[in-house]
Amino acid sequence: MEKSPEKKVKDPVLSLVSIARKAGGIKCGTFLTEDLVRNAKAKLVVISKDMSEREADDLKALCDRNAVPYIVRGTKEALGESTGKGLTACAAITDENLARGIMKKL
Repeated sequence: MEKSPEKKVKDPVLSLVSIARKAGGIKCGTFLTEDLVRNAKAKLVVISKDMSEREADDLKALCDRNAVPYIVRGTKEALGESTGKGLTACAAITDENLARGIMKKL
């Protein structure tokens, strides 16, 4: 009998990002995320580990200036899978309760 492939252990934070997507509380993409941070609509920013260093540093600085928490989690592929958008460098959680839930998982 052939063994079934092992199930991937999914990051609990990225699982909550997936729930945020289903609830409509997430927006993806660098420009949209930056806009939401500037307009105080982002409650949490998720940055992929493999986002370009310059862009990640700029986004982190923008989050710091606007008092928006951020986390670095997963690859573009893993974050994209969670958001349902393909490769995703970053995403903004716009729902305060979902953002709070994700922060509790850290």
